[in-house]
Amino acid sequence: MNLLALVGCHKDISPRELFVGNKIAFFPTNWEQHLRAEISEMEALSEEARTALRLERRSGKPLIARYIARKLTSSNPSFVPKSLKEIINKAISVSWEEACVIDSRKV
Repeated sequence: MNLLALVGCHKDISPRELFVGNKIAFFPTNWEQHLRAEISEMEALSEEARTALRLERRSGKPLIARYIARKLTSSNPSFVPKSLKEIINKAISVSWEEACVIDSRKV
C-alpha cells in the first residue's frame, strides 16, 4: 500500500527531495542523512551526544536528535536548519481538519 495515499496525498512526489504538505512531511532518506548537508557539525554533535548521554553505538537515535536540536537552538545565535524551518512553518500555518486517530465524524 502506498503510504502517501494512506494519508490522503495522491500527488506524484519525488522521493529525492524534502516534501512538506498540509498533513505530512518526509525526508527523502532519513533525518540524519538529510540534515547532514545542513548541519556542518552533525558528526561531532552526534559523538558529543553519545558521550554525554552514555549511549552505545547503535542506540539512542531520538535522544541524539533531541540533543542536537537543543544544542543548535540554544547556541547564540540559534540555528534551525532550513528543512526543519520549512516543516515548523507549515505545521504552524495548517488549520485543523479532523483527528487522525479516531473517526472525527462520530465525535
